[in-house]
Amino acid sequence: MESGIELTPGAIRTLLLIQQFDGVRQSVLAERMGVEPMTVTAYLDRLEARGLIERRVDPADRRAKVVTVTAQTEEVFQAVRPLLAKAYERAMSGIEPMARSVIETSLERMRHNLSDA
Repeated sequence: MESGIELTPGAIRTLLLIQQFDGVRQSVLAERMGVEPMTVTAYLDRLEARGLIERRVDPADRRAKVVTVTAQTEEVFQAVRPLLAKAYERAMSGIEPMARSVIETSLERMRHNLSDA
């Protein structure tokens, strides 16, 4: 990758969601991402090999696995944050502050609506 992070956007998105929903089941993670469980498993295999996540048996259901980030993930997030900020500013270029606020509020509402579906 050009950024030097060496993770795909999908892997980064996976990490962000795991951090947001700490201790999330793999199946729930796939559902939240809107991808097949096999796709999430591939992301998790690569992330686990790099020491960025841990998978554990779910104490509530021994057949299921829960996923958490490791301390090493913070290094990735520190590298990703400036890239996300740059992309955000590029997307919002030329948009007035009031309009930005409306856009952000609307997108947040849309995300909430879709995550509740």
